[in-house]
Amino acid sequence: MFPGDLPAVWGLSLLYTAVVLLIGVGLHPILGRFSTITYAAIFVALNFTTSGGVFPTTLQPAFFGWLHHFWIGAGFVESLRRVLYFPDVSVAGPLAILLGWLVLGVLCIGLAHLVERRRTTAAARLERGRLSARVEEELEEDVAV
Repeated sequence: MFPGDLPAVWGLSLLYTAVVLLIGVGLHPILGRFSTITYAAIFVALNFTTSGGVFPTTLQPAFFGWLHHFWIGAGFVESLRRVLYFPDVSVAGPLAILLGWLVLGVLCIGLAHLVERRRTTAAARLERGRLSARVEEELEEDVAV
């Protein structure tokens, strides 16, 4: 690492972490118990195979090479690669990938908010529709009903 690269590496790492957290928190109310396997697929399995960190994209199967153009792990690895090893090459492309995923994370948070609000209002509506225990007991004792 060259002098002056540390702030860029930290900034990219914080951006990547924020994206993963936003998507994780946003999708959890929707996916529930399936969230762990989904996160493992999105952020581990597909990141590792599409990032181009182990093998260049030309040596990867076509599907993973195609994912490399827009996947979060590929954007992170490519941006770090350009900052650390190729400082004269623009970081705009990989950074745009990370920022696109950041927008997706914010949308996931918004969707989670809507889902939670809908569930909360439905539960409150159900609770308001219930009769008190005393009224229910009187209705059970009333033979005419």
